[in-house]
Amino acid sequence: FFVETHGSIISKLIKLEEFRVNEETIWDRLVEWSAAALQKPELLGPFAAAMGSGEVAQHDAILRLMSPYIRFTQMRKDFFVDKVREHLDRRQSERVMDCFLLNRNSE
Repeated sequence: FFVETHGSIISKLIKLEEFRVNEETIWDRLVEWSAAALQKPELLGPFAAAMGSGEVAQHDAILRLMSPYIRFTQMRKDFFVDKVREHLDRRQSERVMDCFLLNRNSE
């Protein structure tokens, strides 16, 4: 059901602070959704701006548009390194790594 949801709804959901959902679960579902949305571009909604060349680049661009609403520092360090970091740009990744390694605020 989630992978068939329109991007405008996904956008609203990830911005909610009231969720009591594990950030790793959210990330996994967003990865699944973005892959499905690339196969059905009508689902992209506000994430349509991420459309460009190359499916991997588009997939990462969609996830980067969502990233300001994800609390990466709530994830396990190994999960971030193994599943998340590759989808972020260098600056985003370094900010989270600084937080993990040096206990600095990622904001």
